[in-house]
Amino acid sequence: MNSKFTCDFIKGRIVKKSFSKVIAENFWYKKETPAVFQTFHPFMIGFGRLYLHFKYFYETNIVAASNGYGWYYATEADGLAVGKMLYDMFLKNEERIRQKKEEWKRDLAKLHQAAEKIHRVNLSKLSTRQLAEIYKNFLGAFYIAWTIPLIYEMNMVYVGQVLAPQLQRRLKLSQGEFNEVLSVLSAPLEFSYVTCERLELLKLALKFSEAGLNRHFSKYYWMKSTYRRMGLYSKSEIKKLIRGERKKGQRHIEKEIKSLEELPSELSKKQKTLIEKYRISADDLKLFRAMGFYGDWQDKRKEMNIYGNHHLFVLLHEISKRLKVEIDLLACAFPTETQLALLGKAKLAKSELKRRWAFNLHVVDGHLKELFLVGSEAKRLKEILDRKIEERFREVKGMVASIGQTPRTRGEVRVIFDPHGQDLPKGAILVTPMTRPEFTHLIHKAAAIVTDEGGVTSHAAIVSREFGIPCVVGTGTATKLLKDGDMVEVDTETGTVVKLAD
Repeated sequence: MNSKFTCDFIKGRIVKKSFSKVIAENFWYKKETPAVFQTFHPFMIGFGRLYLHFKYFYETNIVAASNGYGWYYATEADGLAVGKMLYDMFLKNEERIRQKKEEWKRDLAKLHQAAEKIHRVNLSKLSTRQLAEIYKNFLGAFYIAWTIPLIYEMNMVYVGQVLAPQLQRRLKLSQGEFNEVLSVLSAPLEFSYVTCERLELLKLALKFSEAGLNRHFSKYYWMKSTYRRMGLYSKSEIKKLIRGERKKGQRHIEKEIKSLEELPSELSKKQKTLIEKYRISADDLKLFRAMGFYGDWQDKRKEMNIYGNHHLFVLLHEISKRLKVEIDLLACAFPTETQLALLGKAKLAKSELKRRWAFNLHVVDGHLKELFLVGSEAKRLKEILDRKIEERFREVKGMVASIGQTPRTRGEVRVIFDPHGQDLPKGAILVTPMTRPEFTHLIHKAAAIVTDEGGVTSHAAIVSREFGIPCVVGTGTATKLLKDGDMVEVDTETGTVVKLAD
Protein backbone atom coordinates (compact mmCIF):
# COMPACT_ATOMS: atom_id res chain seq x y z
CA MET A 1 0.00 0.00 0.00
CA ASN A 2 1.52 3.29 -1.06
CA SER A 3 -1.03 6.11 -1.06
CA LYS A 4 0.32 9.61 -0.66
CA PHE A 5 -2.64 10.86 1.40
CA THR A 6 -5.72 9.33 3.02
CA CYS A 7 -7.99 10.97 0.42
CA ASP A 8 -7.90 13.33 -2.54
CA PHE A 9 -9.07 16.31 -0.42
CA ILE A 10 -5.83 16.36 1.62
CA LYS A 11 -3.28 18.98 0.51
CA GLY A 12 -0.11 18.23 2.46
CA ARG A 13 1.64 16.71 5.48
CA ILE A 14 2.03 17.92 9.07
CA VAL A 15 5.58 17.82 10.44
CA LYS A 16 5.81 15.50 13.48
CA LYS A 17 8.00 17.87 15.45
CA SER A 18 5.61 20.79 15.08
CA PHE A 19 2.66 18.55 15.99
CA SER A 20 4.40 17.38 19.19
CA LYS A 21 4.84 21.04 20.13
CA VAL A 22 1.12 21.69 19.59
CA ILE A 23 0.25 18.81 21.93
CA ALA A 24 2.59 20.07 24.63
CA GLU A 25 1.48 23.71 24.48
CA ASN A 26 -2.32 23.21 24.56
CA PHE A 27 -5.03 21.94 26.85
CA TRP A 28 -7.31 19.40 25.20
CA TYR A 29 -10.93 18.31 25.31
CA LYS A 30 -11.93 14.79 24.32
CA LYS A 31 -14.92 12.94 22.91
CA GLU A 32 -15.09 9.19 22.41
CA THR A 33 -17.25 6.53 20.83
CA PRO A 34 -17.08 3.05 19.30
CA ALA A 35 -15.78 3.77 15.80
CA VAL A 36 -13.52 2.71 12.94
CA PHE A 37 -11.14 4.78 10.84
CA GLN A 38 -13.33 5.12 7.73
CA THR A 39 -16.35 6.44 9.66
CA PHE A 40 -14.12 8.94 11.47
CA HIS A 41 -12.51 10.02 8.21
CA PRO A 42 -15.36 12.13 6.71
CA PHE A 43 -15.64 13.89 10.07
CA MET A 44 -11.92 14.76 9.95
CA ILE A 45 -11.98 16.01 6.38
CA GLY A 46 -14.99 18.15 7.29
CA PHE A 47 -12.92 19.82 10.01
CA GLY A 48 -10.16 20.50 7.50
CA ARG A 49 -12.64 22.29 5.21
CA LEU A 50 -14.11 24.68 7.80
CA TYR A 51 -11.73 27.47 6.76
CA LEU A 52 -13.78 27.76 3.57
CA HIS A 53 -16.79 28.95 5.59
CA PHE A 54 -15.72 30.64 8.84
CA LYS A 55 -13.20 33.13 10.20
CA TYR A 56 -12.36 30.90 13.19
CA PHE A 57 -12.17 27.12 13.01
CA TYR A 58 -10.39 24.19 14.67
CA GLU A 59 -6.69 24.45 13.89
CA THR A 60 -5.81 20.92 15.07
CA ASN A 61 -8.07 17.86 15.07
CA ILE A 62 -6.94 14.46 16.29
CA VAL A 63 -8.60 11.06 16.27
CA ALA A 64 -7.09 7.93 17.76
CA ALA A 65 -8.68 4.53 17.14
CA SER A 66 -8.00 1.08 18.55
CA ASN A 67 -9.90 -2.19 18.17
CA GLY A 68 -13.14 -0.54 17.10
CA TYR A 69 -13.10 2.33 19.59
CA GLY A 70 -12.12 5.94 18.93
CA TRP A 71 -11.26 9.26 20.60
CA TYR A 72 -11.46 12.79 19.18
CA TYR A 73 -9.37 15.67 20.59
CA ALA A 74 -9.54 19.43 20.03
CA THR A 75 -7.87 22.30 21.86
CA GLU A 76 -9.54 24.44 24.49
CA ALA A 77 -8.29 27.55 22.67
CA ASP A 78 -10.08 26.54 19.45
CA GLY A 79 -13.27 25.71 21.35
CA LEU A 80 -13.28 29.12 23.04
CA ALA A 81 -12.53 31.08 19.85
CA VAL A 82 -15.07 29.22 17.73
CA GLY A 83 -17.73 29.35 20.45
CA LYS A 84 -17.38 33.12 20.86
CA MET A 85 -17.64 33.56 17.09
CA LEU A 86 -20.82 31.45 16.91
CA TYR A 87 -22.68 33.24 19.70
CA ASP A 88 -21.51 36.70 18.59
CA MET A 89 -22.69 35.81 15.09
CA PHE A 90 -26.12 34.74 16.33
CA LEU A 91 -26.43 37.86 18.47
CA LYS A 92 -25.27 40.38 15.86
CA ASN A 93 -25.98 38.71 12.52
CA GLU A 94 -28.39 35.81 13.04
CA GLU A 95 -29.29 35.76 9.36
CA ARG A 96 -25.74 34.79 8.38
CA ILE A 97 -25.71 31.63 10.49
CA ARG A 98 -29.19 30.75 9.24
CA GLN A 99 -27.91 31.14 5.69
CA LYS A 100 -25.11 28.70 6.55
CA LYS A 101 -27.72 26.22 7.73
CA GLU A 102 -29.57 26.58 4.42
CA GLU A 103 -26.30 26.06 2.56
CA TRP A 104 -25.76 22.89 4.61
CA LYS A 105 -29.24 21.66 3.68
CA ARG A 106 -28.21 21.84 0.02
CA ASP A 107 -25.06 19.84 0.83
CA LEU A 108 -27.23 17.37 2.74
CA ALA A 109 -29.54 16.96 -0.27
CA LYS A 110 -26.54 15.96 -2.40
CA LEU A 111 -25.52 13.39 0.22
CA HIS A 112 -29.02 11.93 0.11
CA GLN A 113 -28.84 11.69 -3.67
CA ALA A 114 -25.55 9.80 -3.45
CA ALA A 115 -26.90 7.53 -0.69
CA GLU A 116 -30.09 6.77 -2.60
CA LYS A 117 -28.01 5.38 -5.46
CA ILE A 118 -26.38 2.98 -2.99
CA HIS A 119 -29.69 2.02 -1.41
CA ARG A 120 -31.55 1.43 -4.68
CA VAL A 121 -28.91 -0.32 -6.75
CA ASN A 122 -27.82 -3.95 -6.42
CA LEU A 123 -24.14 -3.35 -5.64
CA SER A 124 -23.23 -6.97 -6.39
CA LYS A 125 -24.25 -6.40 -10.03
CA LEU A 126 -21.87 -3.47 -10.50
CA SER A 127 -18.46 -3.86 -12.07
CA THR A 128 -15.53 -3.22 -9.75
CA ARG A 129 -14.82 0.03 -11.59
CA GLN A 130 -18.44 1.15 -11.11
CA LEU A 131 -18.24 0.26 -7.43
CA ALA A 132 -15.05 2.32 -7.07
CA GLU A 133 -16.78 5.28 -8.73
CA ILE A 134 -19.90 5.15 -6.55
CA TYR A 135 -17.69 4.83 -3.43
CA LYS A 136 -15.59 7.87 -4.43
CA ASN A 137 -18.64 9.99 -5.28
CA PHE A 138 -20.43 9.09 -2.06
CA LEU A 139 -17.42 9.94 0.11
CA GLY A 140 -17.02 13.28 -1.67
CA ALA A 141 -20.63 14.16 -0.85
CA PHE A 142 -20.20 12.93 2.74
CA TYR A 143 -17.07 15.06 3.31
CA ILE A 144 -18.91 18.18 2.14
CA ALA A 145 -22.10 17.42 4.12
CA TRP A 146 -20.04 17.02 7.28
CA THR A 147 -18.29 20.37 6.96
CA ILE A 148 -20.52 23.31 7.90
CA PRO A 149 -22.21 21.89 11.05
CA LEU A 150 -18.87 20.76 12.50
CA ILE A 151 -18.26 24.38 13.47
CA TYR A 152 -20.26 23.94 16.70
CA GLU A 153 -18.71 20.56 17.63
CA MET A 154 -16.85 22.03 20.63
CA ASN A 155 -19.01 25.08 21.36
CA MET A 156 -19.81 23.65 24.81
CA VAL A 157 -16.29 24.70 25.90
CA TYR A 158 -17.26 28.35 25.42
CA VAL A 159 -20.75 27.85 26.86
CA GLY A 160 -19.43 26.12 29.98
CA GLN A 161 -16.45 28.37 30.67
CA VAL A 162 -17.65 31.78 29.46
CA LEU A 163 -21.25 32.16 28.32
CA ALA A 164 -23.11 30.30 31.09
CA PRO A 165 -21.16 32.03 33.93
CA GLN A 166 -21.74 35.43 32.28
CA LEU A 167 -25.48 34.80 31.98
CA GLN A 168 -25.70 33.62 35.59
CA ARG A 169 -23.94 36.76 36.85
CA ARG A 170 -26.16 39.03 34.76
CA LEU A 171 -29.34 37.30 35.90
CA LYS A 172 -28.10 37.21 39.55
CA LEU A 173 -29.42 33.68 40.08
CA SER A 174 -28.36 30.93 42.45
CA GLN A 175 -26.74 27.88 40.87
CA GLY A 176 -29.94 25.86 41.21
CA GLU A 177 -32.11 28.62 39.71
CA PHE A 178 -29.71 29.17 36.84
CA ASN A 179 -29.48 25.44 36.05
CA GLU A 180 -33.25 25.36 35.62
CA VAL A 181 -33.21 28.46 33.42
CA LEU A 182 -30.34 27.12 31.30
CA SER A 183 -31.84 23.66 30.78
CA VAL A 184 -35.31 25.02 29.88
CA LEU A 185 -34.46 28.09 27.80
CA SER A 186 -31.71 26.35 25.79
CA ALA A 187 -33.97 23.42 24.87
CA PRO A 188 -35.07 23.25 21.20
CA LEU A 189 -38.83 23.27 20.63
CA GLU A 190 -38.39 20.80 17.76
CA PHE A 191 -38.38 17.06 18.40
CA SER A 192 -35.15 15.09 18.11
CA TYR A 193 -35.21 12.66 15.19
CA VAL A 194 -35.22 9.73 17.66
CA THR A 195 -38.41 11.10 19.23
CA CYS A 196 -39.94 11.68 15.78
CA GLU A 197 -39.35 8.02 14.92
CA ARG A 198 -40.81 6.92 18.28
CA LEU A 199 -43.95 9.01 17.75
CA GLU A 200 -44.46 7.67 14.24
CA LEU A 201 -43.97 4.09 15.47
CA LEU A 202 -46.61 4.55 18.16
CA LYS A 203 -49.08 5.93 15.63
CA LEU A 204 -48.37 2.97 13.36
CA ALA A 205 -49.04 0.63 16.30
CA LEU A 206 -52.35 2.40 16.88
CA LYS A 207 -53.40 2.13 13.25
CA PHE A 208 -51.32 -0.51 11.49
CA SER A 209 -51.14 -1.03 7.73
CA GLU A 210 -48.64 -2.69 5.44
CA ALA A 211 -48.34 0.57 3.51
CA GLY A 212 -47.55 2.39 6.77
CA LEU A 213 -44.97 -0.26 7.66
CA ASN A 214 -43.30 0.17 4.27
CA ARG A 215 -43.20 3.95 4.69
CA HIS A 216 -41.70 3.65 8.17
CA PHE A 217 -39.04 1.23 6.98
CA SER A 218 -38.23 3.37 3.93
CA LYS A 219 -37.75 6.41 6.16
CA TYR A 220 -35.79 4.82 9.00
CA TYR A 221 -34.02 1.68 7.68
CA TRP A 222 -30.59 3.22 8.48
CA MET A 223 -31.23 4.12 12.15
CA LYS A 224 -29.45 1.15 13.76
CA SER A 225 -26.07 1.87 12.19
CA THR A 226 -23.30 3.55 14.21
CA TYR A 227 -19.68 4.69 13.80
CA ARG A 228 -18.65 1.12 14.59
CA ARG A 229 -20.95 -1.17 12.59
CA MET A 230 -23.80 -1.38 10.12
CA GLY A 231 -27.26 -2.13 11.46
CA LEU A 232 -30.52 -2.67 9.61
CA TYR A 233 -33.83 -1.58 11.06
CA SER A 234 -35.75 -4.38 9.35
CA LYS A 235 -39.50 -4.62 8.75
CA SER A 236 -39.64 -7.69 10.97
CA GLU A 237 -37.99 -5.74 13.81
CA ILE A 238 -40.45 -2.87 13.38
CA LYS A 239 -43.35 -5.36 13.49
CA LYS A 240 -41.94 -6.91 16.66
CA LEU A 241 -41.75 -3.49 18.32
CA ILE A 242 -45.32 -2.74 17.27
CA ARG A 243 -46.54 -6.04 18.75
CA GLY A 244 -44.80 -5.11 22.00
CA GLU A 245 -46.56 -1.74 22.10
CA ARG A 246 -49.94 -3.30 21.31
CA LYS A 247 -49.58 -5.66 24.26
CA LYS A 248 -49.56 -2.60 26.52
CA GLY A 249 -53.01 -1.69 25.23
CA GLN A 250 -54.55 1.08 23.18
CA ARG A 251 -54.95 3.46 26.12
CA HIS A 252 -51.25 3.18 26.98
CA ILE A 253 -50.26 3.97 23.38
CA GLU A 254 -52.65 6.92 23.17
CA LYS A 255 -51.35 8.27 26.48
CA GLU A 256 -47.72 8.19 25.32
CA ILE A 257 -48.61 9.80 21.98
CA LYS A 258 -50.48 12.59 23.81
CA SER A 259 -47.57 13.05 26.23
CA LEU A 260 -45.04 13.33 23.40
CA GLU A 261 -47.16 15.66 21.28
CA GLU A 262 -47.66 18.01 24.24
CA LEU A 263 -43.93 18.34 24.95
CA PRO A 264 -43.31 21.41 22.72
CA SER A 265 -46.28 23.37 24.12
CA GLU A 266 -45.35 22.43 27.71
CA LEU A 267 -41.77 23.53 27.09
CA SER A 268 -42.95 26.78 25.54
CA LYS A 269 -45.09 27.50 28.63
CA LYS A 270 -42.15 26.78 30.96
CA GLN A 271 -39.96 29.10 28.90
CA LYS A 272 -42.48 31.95 29.05
CA THR A 273 -42.88 31.52 32.80
CA LEU A 274 -39.11 31.69 33.42
CA ILE A 275 -38.64 34.64 31.04
CA GLU A 276 -41.27 36.63 32.95
CA LYS A 277 -40.15 35.45 36.40
CA TYR A 278 -36.52 36.46 35.94
CA ARG A 279 -37.15 39.38 33.53
CA ILE A 280 -34.70 38.06 30.98
CA SER A 281 -33.56 40.70 28.52
CA ALA A 282 -33.95 40.38 24.75
CA ASP A 283 -30.20 39.96 24.22
CA ASP A 284 -29.86 37.28 26.91
CA LEU A 285 -32.92 35.50 25.59
CA LYS A 286 -31.36 35.51 22.14
CA LEU A 287 -28.29 33.75 23.54
CA PHE A 288 -30.47 31.04 25.09
CA ARG A 289 -32.27 30.74 21.74
CA ALA A 290 -28.90 30.36 20.03
CA MET A 291 -28.15 27.34 22.25
CA GLY A 292 -31.48 25.85 21.22
CA PHE A 293 -30.78 26.58 17.56
CA TYR A 294 -27.36 24.91 17.67
CA GLY A 295 -28.77 22.03 19.70
CA ASP A 296 -31.48 21.32 17.15
CA TRP A 297 -28.97 21.58 14.31
CA GLN A 298 -26.61 19.26 16.14
CA ASP A 299 -29.37 16.66 16.39
CA LYS A 300 -30.03 16.97 12.66
CA ARG A 301 -26.32 16.58 12.04
CA LYS A 302 -26.29 13.40 14.14
CA GLU A 303 -29.11 12.10 11.97
CA MET A 304 -26.93 12.80 8.94
CA ASN A 305 -23.94 11.09 10.60
CA ILE A 306 -25.81 7.84 11.14
CA TYR A 307 -27.51 7.99 7.75
CA GLY A 308 -24.17 8.52 6.02
CA ASN A 309 -22.36 5.89 8.08
CA HIS A 310 -25.01 3.31 7.19
CA HIS A 311 -24.47 3.78 3.46
CA LEU A 312 -20.70 3.86 3.88
CA PHE A 313 -20.89 0.49 5.63
CA VAL A 314 -23.12 -0.88 2.86
CA LEU A 315 -20.35 0.00 0.41
CA LEU A 316 -17.59 -1.35 2.66
CA HIS A 317 -19.36 -4.70 3.07
CA GLU A 318 -19.57 -5.12 -0.71
CA ILE A 319 -15.95 -3.99 -1.18
CA SER A 320 -14.92 -6.40 1.58
CA LYS A 321 -16.37 -9.30 -0.42
CA ARG A 322 -14.68 -8.15 -3.64
CA LEU A 323 -11.24 -7.66 -2.09
CA LYS A 324 -11.52 -10.59 0.32
CA VAL A 325 -10.54 -8.40 3.27
CA GLU A 326 -12.57 -8.65 6.48
CA ILE A 327 -14.70 -5.60 7.18
CA ASP A 328 -12.87 -4.40 10.32
CA LEU A 329 -9.54 -4.40 8.49
CA LEU A 330 -10.98 -2.80 5.37
CA ALA A 331 -12.37 -0.02 7.56
CA CYS A 332 -8.75 0.83 8.48
CA ALA A 333 -7.73 1.42 4.85
CA PHE A 334 -7.44 4.95 3.49
CA PRO A 335 -10.16 5.83 0.96
CA THR A 336 -7.40 6.38 -1.63
CA GLU A 337 -6.05 2.87 -0.93
CA THR A 338 -9.52 1.37 -1.18
CA GLN A 339 -10.13 3.00 -4.57
CA LEU A 340 -6.76 1.88 -5.95
CA ALA A 341 -7.36 -1.68 -4.73
CA LEU A 342 -10.77 -1.76 -6.43
CA LEU A 343 -9.22 -0.53 -9.67
CA GLY A 344 -6.51 -3.21 -9.48
CA LYS A 345 -3.74 -0.64 -9.16
CA ALA A 346 -2.61 -1.68 -5.66
CA LYS A 347 -3.17 -4.34 -3.03
CA LEU A 348 -4.24 -3.89 0.57
CA ALA A 349 -1.58 -5.28 2.90
CA LYS A 350 -3.43 -7.07 5.69
CA SER A 351 -0.43 -6.89 8.01
CA GLU A 352 -0.46 -3.08 7.80
CA LEU A 353 -4.24 -2.95 8.26
CA LYS A 354 -3.90 -5.10 11.39
CA ARG A 355 -1.36 -2.64 12.80
CA ARG A 356 -3.80 0.21 12.17
CA TRP A 357 -6.67 -1.74 13.74
CA ALA A 358 -4.54 -2.25 16.86
CA PHE A 359 -3.77 1.47 17.16
CA ASN A 360 -3.72 4.47 14.85
CA LEU A 361 -3.72 8.23 15.25
CA HIS A 362 -4.83 10.64 12.51
CA VAL A 363 -4.34 14.41 12.60
CA VAL A 364 -5.94 16.90 10.20
CA ASP A 365 -5.26 20.61 10.60
CA GLY A 366 -7.40 23.57 9.65
CA HIS A 367 -5.93 23.71 6.13
CA LEU A 368 -6.28 20.04 5.10
CA LYS A 369 -2.78 18.88 5.98
CA GLU A 370 -2.52 15.54 7.79
CA LEU A 371 -0.35 13.22 9.86
CA PHE A 372 -1.02 9.49 10.28
CA LEU A 373 0.75 7.32 12.86
CA VAL A 374 0.38 3.73 14.08
CA GLY A 375 1.64 1.57 16.94
CA SER A 376 3.73 2.76 19.90
CA GLU A 377 4.30 6.24 18.50
CA ALA A 378 0.54 6.83 18.21
CA LYS A 379 -0.07 5.39 21.69
CA ARG A 380 2.58 7.62 23.26
CA LEU A 381 0.96 10.78 21.89
CA LYS A 382 -2.49 9.70 23.02
CA GLU A 383 -1.17 9.01 26.51
CA ILE A 384 0.20 12.56 26.67
CA LEU A 385 -3.18 13.97 25.60
CA ASP A 386 -5.08 11.89 28.17
CA ARG A 387 -2.67 12.73 30.98
CA LYS A 388 -3.08 16.46 30.34
CA ILE A 389 -6.88 16.07 30.53
CA GLU A 390 -6.89 13.88 33.65
CA GLU A 391 -4.60 16.25 35.54
CA ARG A 392 -7.16 19.02 35.11
CA PHE A 393 -10.40 17.17 35.93
CA ARG A 394 -10.36 15.86 39.50
CA GLU A 395 -14.02 15.78 40.58
CA VAL A 396 -17.33 14.65 39.11
CA LYS A 397 -18.92 17.99 38.38
CA GLY A 398 -20.43 19.22 35.16
CA MET A 399 -23.12 21.31 33.52
CA VAL A 400 -26.78 20.60 34.26
CA ALA A 401 -28.54 19.80 30.99
CA SER A 402 -31.85 18.63 32.48
CA ILE A 403 -33.25 19.16 35.99
CA GLY A 404 -35.57 16.16 35.87
CA GLN A 405 -38.53 15.69 38.21
CA THR A 406 -36.44 16.20 41.35
CA PRO A 407 -33.12 18.00 41.97
CA ARG A 408 -31.53 14.97 43.65
CA THR A 409 -31.62 11.46 42.24
CA ARG A 410 -30.03 8.41 43.80
CA GLY A 411 -29.15 5.18 42.08
CA GLU A 412 -26.56 2.57 41.25
CA VAL A 413 -23.97 3.42 38.60
CA ARG A 414 -23.69 1.56 35.32
CA VAL A 415 -20.71 2.68 33.19
CA ILE A 416 -21.32 1.93 29.51
CA PHE A 417 -18.95 2.76 26.65
CA ASP A 418 -20.56 0.74 23.85
CA PRO A 419 -24.36 0.25 24.12
CA HIS A 420 -24.41 -2.57 21.57
CA GLY A 421 -25.92 -5.64 23.28
CA GLN A 422 -26.03 -3.88 26.68
CA ASP A 423 -28.95 -3.57 29.08
CA LEU A 424 -29.56 -1.25 32.03
CA PRO A 425 -31.44 -2.05 35.26
CA LYS A 426 -34.43 0.27 35.55
CA GLY A 427 -33.56 3.15 37.85
CA ALA A 428 -29.78 2.89 37.36
CA ILE A 429 -27.56 5.94 36.78
CA LEU A 430 -26.23 5.76 33.22
CA VAL A 431 -22.60 6.96 33.14
CA THR A 432 -20.97 7.20 29.72
CA PRO A 433 -18.52 9.32 27.70
CA MET A 434 -21.45 10.61 25.65
CA THR A 435 -24.80 9.32 24.44
CA ARG A 436 -25.79 8.74 20.84
CA PRO A 437 -29.01 7.51 19.22
CA GLU A 438 -28.05 3.87 19.84
CA PHE A 439 -28.28 4.57 23.59
CA THR A 440 -32.04 5.19 23.42
CA HIS A 441 -33.05 1.75 24.76
CA LEU A 442 -30.86 2.42 27.83
CA ILE A 443 -31.97 6.02 28.35
CA HIS A 444 -35.60 4.89 28.67
CA LYS A 445 -34.62 2.92 31.82
CA ALA A 446 -32.16 5.38 33.38
CA ALA A 447 -32.95 7.35 36.52
CA ALA A 448 -30.31 9.91 35.50
CA ILE A 449 -27.57 10.42 32.91
CA VAL A 450 -24.00 11.57 33.60
CA THR A 451 -21.53 12.11 30.75
CA ASP A 452 -17.86 12.97 30.41
CA GLU A 453 -18.50 15.14 27.37
CA GLY A 454 -21.03 17.49 25.85
CA GLY A 455 -22.93 20.62 26.77
CA VAL A 456 -26.50 21.89 26.77
CA THR A 457 -26.74 21.27 23.00
CA SER A 458 -25.50 17.65 23.15
CA HIS A 459 -27.54 14.53 22.36
CA ALA A 460 -27.72 13.62 26.06
CA ALA A 461 -29.03 17.09 26.90
CA ILE A 462 -31.71 17.10 24.22
CA VAL A 463 -33.01 13.58 24.84
CA SER A 464 -32.92 13.82 28.66
CA ARG A 465 -35.05 16.97 28.51
CA GLU A 466 -37.55 15.24 26.23
CA PHE A 467 -37.74 12.26 28.60
CA GLY A 468 -37.70 14.38 31.78
CA ILE A 469 -34.56 12.63 33.08
CA PRO A 470 -31.94 14.41 35.26
CA CYS A 471 -28.75 14.90 33.27
CA VAL A 472 -25.29 16.28 34.06
CA VAL A 473 -22.92 16.64 31.10
CA GLY A 474 -19.30 17.61 30.50
CA THR A 475 -17.89 16.23 33.77
CA GLY A 476 -14.64 15.17 32.10
CA THR A 477 -14.08 12.38 34.64
CA ALA A 478 -17.31 10.45 35.34
CA THR A 479 -16.27 7.25 33.55
CA LYS A 480 -12.89 7.31 35.31
CA LEU A 481 -13.96 8.17 38.87
CA LEU A 482 -17.20 6.14 38.98
CA LYS A 483 -17.53 2.39 38.57
CA ASP A 484 -20.32 -0.16 38.21
CA GLY A 485 -22.15 -0.68 41.49
CA ASP A 486 -21.27 2.69 43.06
CA MET A 487 -24.26 4.26 44.82
CA VAL A 488 -24.38 7.96 43.92
CA GLU A 489 -26.55 11.02 44.20
CA VAL A 490 -26.91 13.18 41.10
CA ASP A 491 -27.58 16.78 42.16
CA THR A 492 -29.03 18.93 39.38
CA GLU A 493 -28.92 22.05 41.51
CA THR A 494 -25.13 22.00 41.72
CA GLY A 495 -24.20 19.75 38.77
CA THR A 496 -22.31 17.37 41.05
CA VAL A 497 -22.32 13.57 41.39
CA VAL A 498 -21.50 12.41 44.91
CA LYS A 499 -20.61 8.87 45.96
CA LEU A 500 -22.73 7.68 48.88
CA ALA A 501 -21.30 5.79 51.85
CA ASP A 502 -21.65 2.00 51.65
